Amino acid sequence: MATKKPLCWRMTDGRPTELSASDSIPPANIPEMGAASTTSAGTAGAVPAPPIGGLAMFLRGDKQWVLLTPLADPNQTVLTALWPGDLIQWDGTSFRNLPLSIGSPGAAGVEAFYNASPAILAAGAQNGLAVNTLSKTPVTTGELEVSVTASTSTVPLAAWLYDTALGRTTIPAGIWTVSLYGGVDTTADGRLTVAARRMFEVIVEGMSITTTGTGTTRTTTAASGTPFVSGDASSNHEVSNYLQTPKGLYQIIGYTSPTVVTIAVPGGYINEAGVSWNKWRGLFMTLSATAFTSISPIYMPQTWDSVQNTFSIAATSKLGAIDYALSQGGLPTTLTLLYDGNTDLNRNSRIYSPIPAGVSDHASLTNLQGGAAGQYYHLTAAYNNAVANLTTTEIGTLSGVTSAIQTQLSGKQATVTGAATTITGSNLTVSRALVSDGSGKVAVSAVTSTELGYLSGVTSAIQSQITAKMANPMTTAGDLLYGGASGTPTRLANGSAGQVLQSQGGTSPPVWATPGSAGELAWTSRTSAANNTWQSVAYGNGMFVAVANSGSGNRVMSSPDAINWTTRVSAADIQWVGVTYGNGLFVAVSQTGTNRVMTSPDGITWTQRSTGGLDFQWQSVCYGAGKFVAVSLSGTNQVMTSPDGMTWTGQTAAAVRSWRSVIHVPALGLFVAVAMSGTGNRVMTSPDAITWTLRASANDAFGWTGVAYGNGILVAVTQDGTTQQAMTSPDGIAWTLRTTPYTSMFFSAVVYGQGLFMAISTNGTIGGAMTSVDGVSWGAKSSPNSTVSITGMGYANGVFIALGSNLVLTRGTIIL
Repeated sequence: MATKKPLCWRMTDGRPTELSASDSIPPANIPEMGAASTTSAGTAGAVPAPPIGGLAMFLRGDKQWVLLTPLADPNQTVLTALWPGDLIQWDGTSFRNLPLSIGSPGAAGVEAFYNASPAILAAGAQNGLAVNTLSKTPVTTGELEVSVTASTSTVPLAAWLYDTALGRTTIPAGIWTVSLYGGVDTTADGRLTVAARRMFEVIVEGMSITTTGTGTTRTTTAASGTPFVSGDASSNHEVSNYLQTPKGLYQIIGYTSPTVVTIAVPGGYINEAGVSWNKWRGLFMTLSATAFTSISPIYMPQTWDSVQNTFSIAATSKLGAIDYALSQGGLPTTLTLLYDGNTDLNRNSRIYSPIPAGVSDHASLTNLQGGAAGQYYHLTAAYNNAVANLTTTEIGTLSGVTSAIQTQLSGKQATVTGAATTITGSNLTVSRALVSDGSGKVAVSAVTSTELGYLSGVTSAIQSQITAKMANPMTTAGDLLYGGASGTPTRLANGSAGQVLQSQGGTSPPVWATPGSAGELAWTSRTSAANNTWQSVAYGNGMFVAVANSGSGNRVMSSPDAINWTTRVSAADIQWVGVTYGNGLFVAVSQTGTNRVMTSPDGITWTQRSTGGLDFQWQSVCYGAGKFVAVSLSGTNQVMTSPDGMTWTGQTAAAVRSWRSVIHVPALGLFVAVAMSGTGNRVMTSPDAITWTLRASANDAFGWTGVAYGNGILVAVTQDGTTQQAMTSPDGIAWTLRTTPYTSMFFSAVVYGQGLFMAISTNGTIGGAMTSVDGVSWGAKSSPNSTVSITGMGYANGVFIALGSNLVLTRGTIIL
């Protein structure tokens, strides 16, 4: 930094004039300057006392003495704060503070960070606190004005982020200087409003997070690692840490585990899944030295220092800051701060930090000089003299020494004795194990190192284990073994083609059974929770849930085992005909009413959701590829989608049809829907549920009512037709009619489970059911119930479920 010459300012005609070296400067009659001396002109004399408001003098010379008389003129700007080494500069209207470090903060061994716009994350319905920019250089932008009303509690006002890795693992100890520029709306009733700035290490986390839940608090779950600690969470803004996602900055208010915390969000926040994120870890908070007393729009600068110890950080971390307001008078006061990231020193808000910029940081070895000939790393003079005659190579041999070298050398064996004497003069055979010979000396074994490696992991006598094994339990290719009564493996002979393996219970061995034969599992009648017409059933979160199109306040029932059912209050008494489970949520759709969707996280408590005017005859709903998808018999938008079950968007179907059923097939990466009307194209497919393509159905005269996927094939069933009431497709594009054992049965649904496709006719009093292993060959079955029509069916968790009016039938056992 260049040496500053002596400066003296005299008020002449109301303007400052710089004195020359020949002017008389008599320090003798200025008490602050001490003993008399002369200027470079060699003259002495007296200067009259400065006139009130008329003279401001600043002198810096070789003797480093300074006199500054206050400005008494109330029309002039009062200098309220100074940094160490500051100058005072006349700007044509008033005097201003001028830090020497402006423009090159590294010269003073500090880094300056300026508050500037634009925002990195704007405030809005999903983000209550905008994240603005911190810049290492002054930024010429418009001023940003931020206000907040504070009372007895500290409230956040603005957040700032230097969105670049600091590239260092420590922030050295030193002085942090904060400058804020603002004013308040009132100081009445003894209100004292102060500002605070809290500094953060912004940690760039390496795993993704997902948020779930509803309302103004959400659960945040990390995909891996242990990024959270209990100290992250607090209801106090000035204590808690924060979580930054692509949508905004949120306070951590609750801790559950190292991977799960609770955050506070605005009411309009939408959950995020698998997103990258940062954790804002608080370093320290510092309060303004005095209260803001200027009444807006008149502003005043506040500048104060905070001494801090060294902070350890990650090299990938960034620097963040949040400004807060606190009204100490106990009454609400609005604090307004003006942020301007340009070079206007009285108006901009900034931080001077002890982060070195262009200056060697001797807390980091990478910045130390040394390593070349004759150079050392921070040696004392005495130690330097002691090792001056040693080379760097010789010094390097001392690395790792922990005690006296000579003592250690004297304790070593002079010559090799004992068992190792046989190998001191020659090499051993390659890759062989070592043993002791008859003389107790080291010798080479016949066992190779590879053979010895086979013993890895052995925990008991090898021969005993081998003897206990069966000589050859498999006698024929394709044989199966089961545990016999004595616990020994028993061979099970192969079954016939198309048979399935069926348990007989207890200790009885399993047997082969033909689907649909006398050995096939039977249906069991269960007590319905209410005398309603049940339409659809789904399973999730350990709960079976069914919905009905009739009933009063009880059009939902739930069961943990598909046996014992309990009625639940539906969100509205409208005709609920379809239900599914996905992403931790049950979603049901209706073919009547207004807002024809309801959701529940547990199948017990239900909430009606707005469909944005999409009040069409919704028939079926499924979940796949991260979204819920529903299809309708009618309407201008016969498809609607939702990422969360709460917000729905209408989509255009491939054609106007009576769309009856929709499923998602992960193996094909497709959504597939079938319709009850249309010519040559009663099927449509889509990879994303937004863009749909018509596909030729196997027959146009049939109303296709249900579709399922299993065993590598798609199967659809119809409500009419003669002996061909099913069609199949390997890919959802090409469809083939299949012969079935019935004529004009109203098959409303088909499901896949236990290695079978199963369809049951709704006109159960005159028809029955049919099953197929492959969707091609079908066998006739008796109706599960001959008196009540089957109106819906499903398969989940090892159980077939048939539904009707006040009717529940099950086949199978829950898989635990």
